[in-house]
Amino acid sequence: MIRALTILAGVLSFHFQYTASSSTVLPPRDERAKEVRTLNTLRQFPEITSKAAWEKRAKEIREHALVCTGLWPMPEKSPLNANTSGRVERDGYSVEKVYMQTLPGFYLAGNLYRPLGKGKGPFPAVLNPHGHWKEGRMANVELGSIAARCISFARQGMVAFSYDMVGYNDTFFSNYGDVPVEQFSARHHRFATNEARSNQPTLEHQPHGAANME
Repeated sequence: MIRALTILAGVLSFHFQYTASSSTVLPPRDERAKEVRTLNTLRQFPEITSKAAWEKRAKEIREHALVCTGLWPMPEKSPLNANTSGRVERDGYSVEKVYMQTLPGFYLAGNLYRPLGKGKGPFPAVLNPHGHWKEGRMANVELGSIAARCISFARQGMVAFSYDMVGYNDTFFSNYGDVPVEQFSARHHRFATNEARSNQPTLEHQPHGAANME
């Protein structure tokens, strides 16, 4: 008890000393923000006047994106073990089922759309995330169709890859507690949360074979 009180007294003493010293060092306002930015603030784009300046700016943007997504430093790359199957050909495009191992034991599934009748390539490639549609990449409604978008890209001479976010369609966990299989969005939002970790300490994940969409 005496030891605990001694430690607490030391922590409080450090806190008050730090607060007192910090108040005399820090400026009255945060000098890093010269002006308050709102949704009405016009975006000031940097003036790029040379290739070197653009390469420098591109490096800054790339590193900023990596830091924001938790990929700085980049994790060690492991074999993708990519698998394609079930190729079908339609008017101006083909579709294949795809799955790959993005991390050891963790899979990403989707559909790969390729152009037909456009020569041997190489072709530009477009990644197609599906957003938070409850059907995931299978969304095919009046407001939007993931498959139709990819078909359009392929017919224009591009390779389009449509993939599932975690928890949707082929990328779900077989022991995901009380979340029904059809509630992909709920599974997605619970993935990697404290609730999911406490309820499911081990999540078994296996590819289930991407389904074709036309």
